[in-house]
Amino acid sequence: QRSLYNGGFGFTFGTAALDARPFSFSAERAPRPDYTDMQFMGSVGGPFKIPGIRNRPVFFAGYQHSSDHNATAQSAVMPTLNERAGDFSGSREIRDPETGRPFPGNVIPAGRISPQGAALLAHYPAPNVDAAGGYNYETTTVLLTNQDNFQSRVNHGIGNRDSLLATASYQRSSTDAANVFGFVDSATNANLDTAVTWSHRFNQFLMLRTGYQFVRQTN
Repeated sequence: QRSLYNGGFGFTFGTAALDARPFSFSAERAPRPDYTDMQFMGSVGGPFKIPGIRNRPVFFAGYQHSSDHNATAQSAVMPTLNERAGDFSGSREIRDPETGRPFPGNVIPAGRISPQGAALLAHYPAPNVDAAGGYNYETTTVLLTNQDNFQSRVNHGIGNRDSLLATASYQRSSTDAANVFGFVDSATNANLDTAVTWSHRFNQFLMLRTGYQFVRQTN
């Protein structure tokens, strides 16, 4: 006997080991991050078997999930080891904010460096390249995007004049974006859309359709 149900299934897999390295702005090779991408999808549909009901409701449900990474080489200017100690003799002129005159030897005394500034400086990575393009630090940042998509519907014919349709869909997307300091900015948005519609046919010229819809969006 022929089946009244149908469905599908799919899976896609990828790994960073097969990707090329991000483009480097210097002679140094940009690091290649290690990650895994995947996409999954599945669907199923057919009639509900309800005892005593001749016209069976027909349903459909589908779901998709994807996880994608995007690697980009980023460059920046970071404080050198001498500048971290207050020695700016090899760079721009540093003036004393109390007198307005340059520091002797263009070196800030250790006692004049605030503990707040020293604590903030600890979040700055050390230079890792010697490039002539005006920067001394290069790293690879990764943008991670996760997406979920669910769709479903149920259609039921009630007699010869009435029909009922119910639909529901849900989408969710989240991103994790890393910067050169190693911090990650996360964002998530989700959308829910549900609706129920009832239709009644009076004759071949007149039909009444009424319904209710609920939509919710979150960020």
